[in-house]
Amino acid sequence: MSLQDLVLDKSTDEDMSMFIQSQTLEPITINSSTAKFIIPNEGILSRDSYFQFELKAGQAGGFLPIGAGIFSLIKRAELRVGSQRIAVQDNMAIFRSITKSYDTPSYRNNYTKFMNGVNSVVVPNPTGSLTQTTGNGNAGMLQPAGAIPLITDFTQQELPYELELSTDEALTPSWSVKLGDLFPILGDGGLELPCFLIKNPIEILLTFNKQSTGTDVVSPNAYGSLACFTAGPGANATAQLVLDKCLLFSDHLYYTDTRMFEIEESMNANKGMALLYTDLISVVNNQPAFAAGTATTTTSQNFIFQIPISNYSVKNLFTCWNCKDYSGLQGALPAEIGAFSNKLLGKYALMNSVRPYEINVRINDELHYPQKLISNALKFNECEYCYGSPPCLSAGIYSFNGSNNGAGGFVFQDNNSGFFANEVGINYKFYSNIHLARNLTGSLHFLGINVSNMYGDDNRDTILVNQKPVELDVTWFNNADSNLELNNFTFAEVVKMFSMKDGEIVIQDQVNQIQVQ
Repeated sequence: MSLQDLVLDKSTDEDMSMFIQSQTLEPITINSSTAKFIIPNEGILSRDSYFQFELKAGQAGGFLPIGAGIFSLIKRAELRVGSQRIAVQDNMAIFRSITKSYDTPSYRNNYTKFMNGVNSVVVPNPTGSLTQTTGNGNAGMLQPAGAIPLITDFTQQELPYELELSTDEALTPSWSVKLGDLFPILGDGGLELPCFLIKNPIEILLTFNKQSTGTDVVSPNAYGSLACFTAGPGANATAQLVLDKCLLFSDHLYYTDTRMFEIEESMNANKGMALLYTDLISVVNNQPAFAAGTATTTTSQNFIFQIPISNYSVKNLFTCWNCKDYSGLQGALPAEIGAFSNKLLGKYALMNSVRPYEINVRINDELHYPQKLISNALKFNECEYCYGSPPCLSAGIYSFNGSNNGAGGFVFQDNNSGFFANEVGINYKFYSNIHLARNLTGSLHFLGINVSNMYGDDNRDTILVNQKPVELDVTWFNNADSNLELNNFTFAEVVKMFSMKDGEIVIQDQVNQIQVQ
């Protein structure tokens, strides 16, 4: 072995200059439900190309769901080349609620919040008040960072103008979605699309969620599907896409002929070459409601969820629970949360069990963990192994730890969650009296499971799932106010192989050989 072989990288005499051609693309067809874009067959499509969206509200006080942000707009996204589907993504509002949690609080508060509308960073609420004697007895408790105190009274937290969806198209904010966020194949674990090698038309088809009904009903087009409002549901609490402002800003990269030829050769199927990339498979399983507990006891039920990802090379799994109907809650909770949506997270709250649920994963007829995971702290720690860094979420928004007594009926205690308790509280109001404790506690929870062999996220480090589906073995708990029908969403990050053959894209679902990249 020579010394040169030990060097991680080496210089080259090759000209590495790059030219970027930027274009603003309008949709070929668009309406309130769908849009179709055609990508030029030129250069290399940058993953940093992005869509621009604007939403118009039916009344004042509208804001995007704080976990999903503008991803609440995207119901389905397809990347097609000719008649071939390259990538199809569903449930992106749920998935990006998970992945955006890995952004650092500083980045999420100063970038993601303004670009994507994600407002899940929490900070202590202000201490000021209208008069010195009144004070804020709840100072130091937590609230979403996207709030601004009333100038005359810091205990009144209002929706800032930069996050408010306007009734005027000229004043409403613009939001951005990168191609890499929309299609994992173009993301950080993927590739940049070699448009110059593709002979067939390249299309992006978007299907949109709608909020044509402002009342809080079970319909997918109702309150919370696109936006929430400080005043809650109402006849005019609607939102719609501004069609004229729906644009794609695409960047196409060009290198020297020598470099472009190297890129072509790196994915030449005729020579057995391919690039690895990450794709996403989403699976939804229904979790039926079962008997509620009492003030002193909880009830439990075991569920087995099958994840049909046989013959795929898998590196990470993410699982979470979402509720479409809160009306099964007992007592006065629907008034505090909403019957069919969360007042801050809309239809995209990721529910935790009031008593820590128990879970294990069976892969290739082997249990992934030696025993079921129970502790919320341990589940949070497991999430770190997926991307090599922990989610940046507060304990209160991730779990019910500390918000109940941890025994008996696991009765919810408003003032123990870290969030302000009362819907109409003394000396403190958030977005017109939204009940922070009920709407935020345990409402942005997920479990990340790294199923590969090494720590972190690497396309070369996967396991091959055999013919038997992956199974989640879950024991869920109810207390007196949590007998809900839930949907379990599981997202599998799988690694595939991308290559080109005579202008056609070749996709292999299985990585069955060592690739030298």
